Amino acid sequence: MQQLATIRSSLALDIQAYYNSVVREMNRTPWRRSGAPVLASDIAIQVRVVKKAGHVRRISRGEHERDDERERGKFRSDVDPETAALYELPTTEDPEIVEWTQERELLTKAMILGGPGGGKTFLTQTTAFDLAKRGLDEWARQSRSLEQLPLPVCLPLEDVARADLPASLAEALLFLLRGRQFAVSAVLDGWLRRGFARPECWLILDALNQLGERAGLKPRLLSIDHLQWKCKVILTCRTASYSSGEFPWDREITMRWRPRMRERSAG
Repeated sequence: MQQLATIRSSLALDIQAYYNSVVREMNRTPWRRSGAPVLASDIAIQVRVVKKAGHVRRISRGEHERDDERERGKFRSDVDPETAALYELPTTEDPEIVEWTQERELLTKAMILGGPGGGKTFLTQTTAFDLAKRGLDEWARQSRSLEQLPLPVCLPLEDVARADLPASLAEALLFLLRGRQFAVSAVLDGWLRRGFARPECWLILDALNQLGERAGLKPRLLSIDHLQWKCKVILTCRTASYSSGEFPWDREITMRWRPRMRERSAG
């Protein structure tokens, strides 16, 4: 019993260290102010997303290319050039705008689409940051068991698709987490392996558009269903680089996000 208590105490401390590693890794931006780095937590942005959901017909990349000119012609008279350049979106859509912090809790698998520089990476970082901070709070209050704490895993899709990674998705994720200097001890290893399959796990994979060859990625993503993992999966991609049906699940929830500054109270 004493040995079990020691292991559990060590695991709790290792989980805390993991959360702190995620917070440090994700609480950053590429911007500077007065010569000092701007932290993600310093930016007061209330993220909203333009949501589209439903069954999406799979099409081949060749079919997509053949239809490309027809689709451009369809929307050409309806697109405001400035909006199209920023969001890579037709402006004739009737969007459903929702708060990201609320919508993300309802997701199982989603693709975040947006234009270049639109904040997709910032969205993934702040989501992982928020989840790690939530985990630290629940860990401190002991409001959940260790097996029920959130597990944010935020990685570039380009890394996940690497051919030199272990064939097992769990082993590949652990390899990448260790390589990004997250604190992964022998005790924490088991918690992570179990955690990947839990609904409390958030597998956040950024920048599909930066992946030149995508064939190696699909087997890894499909293995999530084969393994019967219940984790949430969130991917990001530039709108112009994504073909409908390329995401390897029949149900797709496609979202395009727009940031909005928080309203500050007077005084």
